[in-house]
Formats: sequence, structure tokens, C-alpha cells
Amino acid sequence: MTAHPPGALRAHLRDAAALLGVLALLLGSGLAFVLPWLPPQPPSATLARYAPLHDGGAWLSVNAQPDGRPRSWTSAGVELIPATQALVTRLRRAQAEAVLAFYGSPEQPADLGVALERLGATGAQVFRIGERELGATGLITDSVAVGIRAPEGDYTLGLYRPDVEQDLIFEPALLELPGDLAATRSWETSGVFAGALDYVFSGRVVAQGPYRGKAGSFEDCVEIETRLTLSSGGQPVQDLISRSWRCAGVGIVASEQLAPKAAR
Repeated sequence: MTAHPPGALRAHLRDAAALLGVLALLLGSGLAFVLPWLPPQPPSATLARYAPLHDGGAWLSVNAQPDGRPRSWTSAGVELIPATQALVTRLRRAQAEAVLAFYGSPEQPADLGVALERLGATGAQVFRIGERELGATGLITDSVAVGIRAPEGDYTLGLYRPDVEQDLIFEPALLELPGDLAATRSWETSGVFAGALDYVFSGRVVAQGPYRGKAGSFEDCVEIETRLTLSSGGQPVQDLISRSWRCAGVGIVASEQLAPKAAR
């Protein structure tokens, strides 16, 4: 549990609350089906197979209310950033520091040379996903997620919303997907989010097989359930439970946000 000064905590909670909707979209929000804008890629290892990551990749998702009416539309694009550019020029300072912490620790980050060496030696990729959400009322929200695809899996380092120039960093990085979904059926990470909230993120493979839905028909898919719990001083602030279908060579084709009691 993390303690913070009351004034700073209120400010962090306000800023974090503004991005919880963004985080819900990244982890699966409402009921959505996704239409990739690029043709499917040949499957390879399990992570690349069910979560393909390509520079210039893009998708459009429709987030629906329980009655089927659209709540919002979200477009997103992927940018792979060369390691040196990421750490020296392309990432915001807080994001670059999160990369250094990933290869060291929040208390003792790796130096630039060590981080570059580790990124090169492991073949890890720094990526940035920009999203624009158009609400049914016409409200537009932009956001950016920064992460690392490492041999151990896909990690989300933090979120950024340009309109308020606010970085919200996970310490340590949140493991969104493990590197081998065939061997790892469940996973969990915990730490501090936005410097003010304690977080616990867990995921598990619920099912594997074909998917049939609005996004189309796919034979080789996995259904994944994730849960993100945010708390302050031991009191829950947010509990996000999502299920998503990820299909070989395509990635997410559908996702749904659940009430806590609906998780199985």
C-alpha cells in the first residue's frame, strides 16, 4: 500500500480518473468489435500470432452500449520506435525514464547504455499506440499508450493524454500479455499507477478455438480475461474486468467489459 500527501493524492486521483476510460479501451471496454485496416499477417510465435505488432498497423473499433447502440468509435495506430530514438528524442521524458526503469528498477533505473544494450540483445521493441475516441455526443479524446514488447511479453509502461499533457506511469510496468500464451495460462503484476494509486493487474486464458461475430469468422483464437484493480489507502477506486477475443494474424476482434460478479 502506498501513502501520499492528501493534496497530491487528490490531484493524482483527478488526473488518473480522466484516463480510466482510455485504459478501459486499451484493455477492453464496453462491447466492441474491431476492424483491422491492414490484411492479416502470417502467424508465428504465440504473442506475435495473437497480438501482431506492425509499424503503421491500425484498427477501428465500435464501442456499444448494452442495447447495441454505439457509445463511441475509436481509431488507433501503432508506431514502432527504434531504441536509440525512443530513449533520446522520440519519447517524452517520463516515458523514456519508464524504459530505463524497466531495465533497472524505479529506485535504480538502468543507464542509457545498459538499456540500449538490453533492448538490442533481446530484440525488444518500443512501441507507441495513439488512439482517438469519438463519443456519441461528439466529444473527441486523444490518448497515447507506450509499451515494450520483450521476450517475456507485452508491457504497458504508461499512458499520456495530450490535451492535459499528463503522463500516468505504471511502476513497475504492467504485463498485459505473456510471451507464450500456450505455456502461460495466467499472470499477474502489481505496483503503483500514476504515483498515487496501487494497482493489481491479472490475466488468464479462458478459452481457445474459433470465433464468430460482427468482425468476421476466425478459426484460431484465444479468449482472454483481464482484471485491473486500482486502490488508494486500501480502498478500491476502480475495478475493470474485460474479456477479449484475439485471433491469429489479426489481434483483437472483439472485447467486452464485465461487472466484477460476471467474471468466471
